[in-house]
Amino acid sequence: MMQPTILIKGLISRLCFQSGFIHNKLRRLGNDSYCILMYHRIMRPDECEMYLQPGMFVKPETFKMHMKTLLSETTVISLNEVLNSVGRGTGKTSSKPLCAVTFDDGWKDFYDNAFPILKSMNVPATVYLPTNFIGTNRWFWTDRLTYIWKQRTMLAFKSSNPVLQELSCISGSFASQIEKALAILKKQPLDTIEPLLNELAMACGVSPSIPDRAFLNWREVKEMLDSGLIGFGSHTAEHHILTTIDKHEIENELLVSKQKLIEECVVHPYFVSFCYPNGNYSDGIERLVKKSGYTFAVTTKTGWNTLSQDPFALNRIGIHQDIASTKPMFLSRITGLFS
Repeated sequence: MMQPTILIKGLISRLCFQSGFIHNKLRRLGNDSYCILMYHRIMRPDECEMYLQPGMFVKPETFKMHMKTLLSETTVISLNEVLNSVGRGTGKTSSKPLCAVTFDDGWKDFYDNAFPILKSMNVPATVYLPTNFIGTNRWFWTDRLTYIWKQRTMLAFKSSNPVLQELSCISGSFASQIEKALAILKKQPLDTIEPLLNELAMACGVSPSIPDRAFLNWREVKEMLDSGLIGFGSHTAEHHILTTIDKHEIENELLVSKQKLIEECVVHPYFVSFCYPNGNYSDGIERLVKKSGYTFAVTTKTGWNTLSQDPFALNRIGIHQDIASTKPMFLSRITGLFS
């Protein structure tokens, strides 16, 4: 059921759309800036039942509406083209605002559900790959947690482990429980999270591994690259949140991932973009990204980018189903009418 706040936003966005306010704001924003959209997963309703974190997906039919809207309201070009244009100081070739589409994480559902839509509509996009996960059966620990929580056969469980004891006390809706559980586990050292999940699965009577493949493989990556529409960048090697690891580990994450992309021939060696996992970064991490030979980097900070924007701290506008299920709501999100 749609939340009351979403219903109110839907009503306001429709009124603003019908009055022309949103279109006027979009044109004003596009005079001297450009937007980058951030998606994660494109999934059918039946695919969203099992493992998905709340707020991480858009339905295929909604995504198709988004792309149709972008084509009518903006000039959609690849992110590399946007940054090349900015770097050369060239202006827009259209009166419409520039927009680029990006996807984080390299999920297999991008190939299954998003790529066919992008190809049919000739829309370019950039996908950021956590390279150690591509072509494997691994899952992010956050999604393993969601899977275990959803599949557990015992709603109440006991454990002598203090972290699991804290998890056992969580209450509220499923979405609320997942958010609280994620917050608890994110406080733990990285090397302890996987053992904790295995222990949690055992306590909950669930298999610790997920049977399905989550991520793209390199054959799929190269097929999409060959289409001329899909570009790729780095999302680190292990998808570690960079602010939680030391300088040596950060450098390793950056260099290993970049080298793998080059070895697989899916990026130009001298033009590789980067995406900060979870959007977490600092001035020091930004300097390491530059030092590692990346050309630019995207964050999760919301907003449009100006032509003078720091290329290693680019803003993006996150899009997911509940805040962008209609055309007025989608355009309201893009223009910043709603956060």
